[in-house]
Amino acid sequence: MKKSKKVFLLILAAVILFGGLYATTYIPKKIIAIDPSEVSKIEIFDGNRGDLITVTEPEEKEHIVSNLNNSTFALRKM
Repeated sequence: MKKSKKVFLLILAAVILFGGLYATTYIPKKIIAIDPSEVSKIEIFDGNRGDLITVTEPEEKEHIVSNLNNSTFALRKM
């Protein structure tokens, strides 16, 4: 195999590798994955006013944890 062909294949492999790694940043990732029954309480702190809210009601905890479980994010570079 000629030297120029080997160099071309090496560069092509590097481009495919880095392209694949970059593409993984667009895959949505879960924030949390916990069972709502495992949560005993949720504390929410409002940094603007300094208020602390404690959620202990089972329905409210389940609603908050379910929403967090369904939330995803993706790292997109601009």
